Amino acid sequence: MSAQAVRDFWRAAEQDPGLQAKVQAIPGHDREALVAGFVRVAAEAGFAFTAEEYEAAFEEELARRRAARELALTQFKPVGGGDASS
Repeated sequence: MSAQAVRDFWRAAEQDPGLQAKVQAIPGHDREALVAGFVRVAAEAGFAFTAEEYEAAFEEELARRRAARELALTQFKPVGGGDASS
């Protein structure tokens, strides 16, 4: 359920300008501080998850996007041969 809470937080941050501003204001000196900031802002907005759960959801989302991109690339079949101007 915590991965869902992270996704819900991302969705809320995309749709709520106030929450989006808080997320953008998180200092990003290093990854650990950045994730801690996300967890803190999320908790203030009513979303409960740990830094570890955030990291796991982030990695899961990256893997999902990579797989979708790879699928799209395998479905692309260039049309070959001939001159398009004739």
